Amino acid sequence: MISSMQQLTEQHSDRERKPEEEGTSTAHTSTAGPSLQSSTTHLPLEDGGISTDAVSLDIKQAIKDRCNKATAAKYTNDLMHGLYTTAFMAAHSVTGLGASSRGETRPSLPSAELTKIVCEVKSVFKEKTEAEIKGYIRQKLSNSAKILKRKTF
Repeated sequence: MISSMQQLTEQHSDRERKPEEEGTSTAHTSTAGPSLQSSTTHLPLEDGGISTDAVSLDIKQAIKDRCNKATAAKYTNDLMHGLYTTAFMAAHSVTGLGASSRGETRPSLPSAELTKIVCEVKSVFKEKTEAEIKGYIRQKLSNSAKILKRKTF
């Protein structure tokens, strides 16, 4: 019985190692996350592991170079400011769901773009969680809406 358990364990671990050993990397089509535009990189997974799938990202290196990398919040803020206008950010939300007390709902940011931003920030700040980064994005969208309201009055 022990030998059959060992065989199953070995077979399972062999299946996990095969893609890495073969060195094959398929194009990633899901929204698991992007990498840099000019190069490929390994993507962080939710469990702390690294995905071997590579994805092309359309965030220009010039935008990333201009971003303040002192904190994850500042990096997220600068990244979004480089990608979107204040009016666009003010008109969107992270989830697209409205608050229960308000009748107003804003459309969500495109999920692929949201994922790209989250993964870009995670590639620089590996210790940050997706929820924390989405919180920074939510705050930036909220601040943009406040700025736009001040300008219109």
